[in-house]
Amino acid sequence: MRRAMLLLLVTLSLTLCLTSNLAPADLDPLDPWYRGYNETYFNNELPQTVIISHNLTDDTNMAITTPLTNGYYHIDFNPKFGYHTGKGTSITELRNLFHEMCHVEIFVEGTVEFDDHGPHWEGCMHRLAIQKALDNLW
Repeated sequence: MRRAMLLLLVTLSLTLCLTSNLAPADLDPLDPWYRGYNETYFNNELPQTVIISHNLTDDTNMAITTPLTNGYYHIDFNPKFGYHTGKGTSITELRNLFHEMCHVEIFVEGTVEFDDHGPHWEGCMHRLAIQKALDNLW
């Protein structure tokens, strides 16, 4: 137990160090969820170079994932659909985080699909469903 806590503290410290020059002063509340889901459901194959924010104002989207030119990825959530300061992370946002993580996976693989939610993206979501990643989020 003590070793696990030490490992967690080291991981969080490294995350803070790696993102301190690129992320906002305060890490987004979804950042630890991304890191945990990446480890548990994606075998840490998704990049750690992901910036998460809640600044999306386009109400036609709940979230958007964008690859940046510096090798980072930006997942921007619309606060209208979940997160509210002081209330914490919502179930809707956790579902959407998985959705956006599948977009990151497609970008990392370099897969080009006709539709943003094509067969490879659907395969990622299906794999998550088989792994029961979404079971407590419905």
